[in-house]
Amino acid sequence: MVRFVFQLVLLISLAQASSASASGASSGASSGASFGTFSEPQQIQWKGDFRYRIVQQKEGSADSRLYQQIRARLGLHVDIDSDFSVGLRMATASSAISGNQLLGDESDPGMARRTFGIDQAFGSWSAPEDSDLSLKVSLGRVANPFFAPGGVQLLYDSDLAFEGVSLEFKTSPNDPSAFLNLGGFILSENYDAPVDTVDAGLVGIEAGWILSGDTAGKLILHLARHHFLNVAGRPITGLERSARIDSLSAPFDRYRGNSVYAADPLATSKTYLLRSEFVLTNAGFEWTPSAFFGAAAEDLGFSFFGDWVQNDYGGDHRDAVEAGFILNRGLIKILVAGVFKGSDSLLGAFTDSDFVGGGTDTKGTKLGLSYQATKHTELALTSFIGTRGVSATSRDYNSQFLDFSLRF
Repeated sequence: MVRFVFQLVLLISLAQASSASASGASSGASSGASFGTFSEPQQIQWKGDFRYRIVQQKEGSADSRLYQQIRARLGLHVDIDSDFSVGLRMATASSAISGNQLLGDESDPGMARRTFGIDQAFGSWSAPEDSDLSLKVSLGRVANPFFAPGGVQLLYDSDLAFEGVSLEFKTSPNDPSAFLNLGGFILSENYDAPVDTVDAGLVGIEAGWILSGDTAGKLILHLARHHFLNVAGRPITGLERSARIDSLSAPFDRYRGNSVYAADPLATSKTYLLRSEFVLTNAGFEWTPSAFFGAAAEDLGFSFFGDWVQNDYGGDHRDAVEAGFILNRGLIKILVAGVFKGSDSLLGAFTDSDFVGGGTDTKGTKLGLSYQATKHTELALTSFIGTRGVSATSRDYNSQFLDFSLRF
């Protein structure tokens, strides 16, 4: 199924590319251009950011922990011509869901050189700007193509990149409009010669609507299905190379909150497998009202958001939800949100890594306050107050992040 979706989307993109190339070739022939000759790119754009973070974290009865992290990202975007572009971004660390590099990392102490690797690398084809619709097809290691109301990270951490093919379509560049996002991605390609074993993948489809009016304000709605293929019964190391079960999940075996079981319970060194399939329904909204208690909401910078996920195979712990509001007053931004994640509501390996230590089987509150000191610098304080192991070994989990960010 994954391969079929890959091939289908790839054929669509190649057909579009061939059409564009054919028109370009005919014009090139008339001007004496030869095959394999490339013109200079129209535009090259560099961008990046650096973040220094101080974290204070306390879980259950354990001592409070204080540590430092950095995240650095450097990206390049090149417009090859009016239709094609290439993107490349490098980032610190090696986790799929975090670019944070721990300073003084005990697994590699002595101020050793740190990892800086490929975060995103993709080629894109976009419909001409003068067309009445917006369409983009991207191949490679791409950014998340799906809508996240209020920037929530309920289903996917904002640092997660997707490996495969994505298609993003919008009926009009102006509001009101509708949008459609598709993706076919590979999680684990498995080949044990001479046998091609079963791969794990993700297929997602999302439809959305952007509505606006002088009275109601702006409302964005989305509805999506995300099907993780061939993950049930797969070793947890098939999702994360260094995966291990949660140490405080008694009386159950859990991996990042998800239910797992031992392939051989009597083995000295156990291999743990995911118990549940993950076929998810995702729906949500983002609303910026035109007025709020008699004041112009746009002047206040008010917006409300909510997102919900349900796993068809999650049993009694199949639901996850995040809802809250954002107040953006010029240089100051305030965020308040409540979060709940049932243990098998979504894949814990890909959800927000910051909220209550990451993973599922959690609940709590997220509070954020940020101040834009200059055009390219920001100070932010974020607090997570919640509970881990909601359906297992329940314990309090509180953490505070103090961030200093520079962007260019």
